[in-house]
Amino acid sequence: MRSHAPPTTTLMATMTMIVIMVMTMMAMEVRSVAAFTAPCPWLPRLSSMPSHSLLSQQQLRCGSSSRLRADGNNNSEAEEPAAGEPTLAEVPTDPAQYADLFNNDDFWDANLDEEGVKEMLDKHFKISAPKDGFWKNVIFARTSIINAAKKEGSNEGALESTASVIQGLVPNDVTASWIMGENQDPKHREKVLVAVKRSLVVASKDRPTTLHDSILMTLGITHNTQKPKPFDMLRVGEDESTFFFGEAKFRHKGNHEQQPTKVFLKPLDLATDRDVVAIFHTESGSGKTVELAASAHLRDAVVSVLKIIDVDIRTKESGDQRYNEAYESLTSSLKSVVQSKPIAFQTIIKEMNAWAEPTADGAKGDPESIRIVYCLDEASGCPNLVREIIRNYSRLGDEMGKYIANGCDGTIETTSRDIQVVFSVAGTGTHGNVVGSLGANYQSLEPSGRKVDKEVYEALVSEYDKGDARYQKIPSQEDLVKSTALLGIVGTHNARMASILIDQLFHSPFSYTHPHERAKLMSLVFQKFIACNGMKSLWNYNPANTDKELACTKTRMLVSGQSLATFLFPKPFTISPDDDKAAEKVRTLNYGIRFDDDEDPDANIYDDEPTSMYYLVRRYGLVAPNDFRHSSSKDRTLDQPFEVSEAMQLLCIWLMHGGTRLADGETRLGTAPHAFEVLSTQLVSCTISAAMTVALEDRPD
Repeated sequence: MRSHAPPTTTLMATMTMIVIMVMTMMAMEVRSVAAFTAPCPWLPRLSSMPSHSLLSQQQLRCGSSSRLRADGNNNSEAEEPAAGEPTLAEVPTDPAQYADLFNNDDFWDANLDEEGVKEMLDKHFKISAPKDGFWKNVIFARTSIINAAKKEGSNEGALESTASVIQGLVPNDVTASWIMGENQDPKHREKVLVAVKRSLVVASKDRPTTLHDSILMTLGITHNTQKPKPFDMLRVGEDESTFFFGEAKFRHKGNHEQQPTKVFLKPLDLATDRDVVAIFHTESGSGKTVELAASAHLRDAVVSVLKIIDVDIRTKESGDQRYNEAYESLTSSLKSVVQSKPIAFQTIIKEMNAWAEPTADGAKGDPESIRIVYCLDEASGCPNLVREIIRNYSRLGDEMGKYIANGCDGTIETTSRDIQVVFSVAGTGTHGNVVGSLGANYQSLEPSGRKVDKEVYEALVSEYDKGDARYQKIPSQEDLVKSTALLGIVGTHNARMASILIDQLFHSPFSYTHPHERAKLMSLVFQKFIACNGMKSLWNYNPANTDKELACTKTRMLVSGQSLATFLFPKPFTISPDDDKAAEKVRTLNYGIRFDDDEDPDANIYDDEPTSMYYLVRRYGLVAPNDFRHSSSKDRTLDQPFEVSEAMQLLCIWLMHGGTRLADGETRLGTAPHAFEVLSTQLVSCTISAAMTVALEDRPD
């Protein structure tokens, strides 16, 4: 009788082959999971898919039974591999297996043809000679994603629509699942879109060649893609942008919450060292905050961080104690800004960590560092902090760079690359804070908007729609100056006033060409300008409260008269090297013209009654001190210690004559039939009133 049991040798050989095949499959799976689940620096990685994912839990398991056949035939039979050639029977459907590939910038190169994509996929999954159409679903999905990302103004909604199309045409497609992410979170799709847009640029011929440019590229893509905007941007000229975040009070068009969209900037004249502290201490509305926000563009940095520090450090004298207090104040304030706007710094650090410096032979070059500008706005109330920044700007900049690189006390990721921080400081009256500091460590600069050149004016006008009929009401700067000298002053000597004037010309019914409407326009500009800054207390018009209105009127008349007197009757200021109170005099603005016979020449800022000039410069911003430095070897004389711009002179005349009456009566500032006579009478009366504010011994004959 013939036995049906197989021979022992045959049975053992069969069992051995099965064991070897099982072990080989298990090893392949382990290698697959290990190779394709590494974290990605830019593109989101899905470690697991939710139950409501486009892919079922069964399909996400690693095994041939859960994979999608490229030809749509999903039975369990596997194709026989060619002899000696590794292959896959079905297209992998686990997004984690594609992580490294999706994170490769070259994969998203829009110029990569279909054969190139197939080659990358074959190489990634270590297979050869797959049958025709094997990767067609992945290639179709990749092309759809690229087309969605390339569209102007595309957002996460466009990417979601693309994923829906892919899902409809290619059921259970891995790329659709990757786009939608866990819990269908729109923020996840935003990150995917940013990553793909970034990769499209990096893989193109316009790819950045420096770390600095690469960061700017990614910041631009992130800013344009995510909603709400994770940080702020200013357009500089026609085709450049600069990024900033933090506390920025532009008061553009007289509105506390509004910022300009486009600015014109003159290069900074940092003659000594590009890392020294930049100081802006001009009058209100002259464009100081714009200079701070655009500091990154002006100082070869990637971003500007703006902060208003209300509390000064305690220590006045230089030394370790003051340095430590300054470092603690700066790092603490920086951390608070980073916590409120984390995406900007996270974007920068990720790009730094992912960056590989290209060289001619394709190898990595020397590591690159980046610069960040830390800006203190409205800093006139922090003299001790400002002096310490100036004294140790290099040391503080290095230490703050390390603080950022180390993650800001766990707030953001860390990086091993170097970050350098430089400082810019602004505020009416800040000049007094820096006098006595090391002269080589800072430079006083004039904002681009202090003199509203043609380019500054045109940048302000560019915000308005040329297709709107009201746009025709906005004149060129040249026509404005030719048509009306007084409005021309407003439009050429103060950036904020110019922005308010242009906005009023666009939105109000008044015309700059109508002689009786010019005064109304001027009143609208001045009222809005005063209401948005420190001069607001001068304009508490309250006819119902006679006492309050009378007190306000007296203050308004006095402040206006003193400001005009500063311009009309300058008193030269001389300091000798042996004057031990020189720095204190300049710091307290207790020099030059004296307004009151009883004013104490030795008064200082810490007295209960600061000098009148302190109020004109720091509180109201009507007057700006000219740059002045004490010499240790010779006498120094400043013929014109303070400056009052033409726009501020005109504002003071308007204030002295009651302001609102100019708009109501239509008989002031050159709108009456005998305009010259009326204006001349006003100027004479203002001059007399200004002279009356000066101390008797300094009063002109």
